[in-house]
Amino acid sequence: MDRHDFLKHYFRYNPEAKKNAFEEKIKEMQRFFSLSVTVNLNSETMKLMKKPRCGVPDVADFQLIPGEPKWTKNTLTYRFVNYTQHLPASIVRCIIQQAFDVWSDVTPLHFRSVTNRNADIIIQFASLGKGNE
Repeated sequence: MDRHDFLKHYFRYNPEAKKNAFEEKIKEMQRFFSLSVTVNLNSETMKLMKKPRCGVPDVADFQLIPGEPKWTKNTLTYRFVNYTQHLPASIVRCIIQQAFDVWSDVTPLHFRSVTNRNADIIIQFASLGKGNE
């Protein structure tokens, strides 16, 4: 993936949007990853662009539910439907808990794992294409 494709995919770069769109997206990416904001494709920026990663954009208009939904409570429950075959369940649980801890540190939200009941957040691993997760 070249640098233009990277910015198109992960940072909604549109080369036809305005004259300095490429430079603006480089700055946005550098700020997002806490890099030195140089507007240049320095070695630090290029190294990050070449790292393997998932296909989910870093910047996008994510919205699965119309309107402006928000939680009506501060303690949210979550449960796992299944786990990936690529990591032990204990590690997956630890990683997810660490991610929720990041949210808890900067929001009024708290997260609690539950097992045999409905949860606010359902975590499920699946794969597309050939093979099974």
